[in-house]
Order: sequence, then C-alpha cells, then structure tokens
Amino acid sequence: MDVSLTTRPLPYFAIGSSSGNYNTTSGTYTAVCTVTITATGRPIHVLLQNDGAGTPSFFGIFGGATNSAGDFQVTRNGTMVLESNVAVINVGGYILIPPGSVALFDPNPGVGSVTYSFNVRAQTGGATWYARWVALAAHEI
Repeated sequence: MDVSLTTRPLPYFAIGSSSGNYNTTSGTYTAVCTVTITATGRPIHVLLQNDGAGTPSFFGIFGGATNSAGDFQVTRNGTMVLESNVAVINVGGYILIPPGSVALFDPNPGVGSVTYSFNVRAQTGGATWYARWVALAAHEI
C-alpha cells in the first residue's frame, strides 16, 4: 500500500516586546504591548503572557474615589477581535488579573504580516490600568 504524507512546516510563533511597568488613566484605548507574526492563513492563537524577564506579571485596574471601570481589547491590524470590561465596586479597590486570562483563537487572520495589540482604557471613577511585565504571544496552529 502506498501512503503519501504531506509535511507541513513547523508552526510560526512570535513573542512581542514587554509592557514593562505600564500604567494609564486614559479614557481612550492605548496600546500596552504588541506582537507581529507572518501568517499563512491558518488560525492563530494569541495569548497575553509573562514577558520572560523573571519578574511576576499581571495586569489590572485600581479604583479611584468611586466605583471604577475600564475596558481591555485585543486588535488585529487595528480591528477589534476581543473586548471585555472590568469593574471595581469598592472605593479604592483593585483587581489583579493573571496575564494568561487573555487568550483567543483568531480563525481568519489573513495572509502576510499580522499585528496584534493589547489595549486598555479607563472608563469611570478615576480608574488606573496597570500592566506589569506582560507580552503578547502569537502562534499559528
């Protein structure tokens, strides 16, 4: 019996630059970190992760004088592919979120250079967003 196998190249992956010690109170979306990958058209898994520098990482929101809220999103070449909201109910409270909590499969990334960006914006109550030593990773599957 003749069995022909088609080999496929190893998957492409990329890890972007670190957010460093980032914070913002901006009411418009600002980029925390980005990653660019060359896509062949296959789905891409995008994940926020530790930047690998050996420092514990998180992202989160600190509340101001009232109940506070903010949004985060992941965009592909400027188009939103994931968006969520975080609220702090207690005055002066905070929420710390593990970076691996932000993950998605992008089923139709297209072909060629694709840039994903992790963005945050404050909404109400004097919210401050923090991102500590996180980076975006992209892996074509």
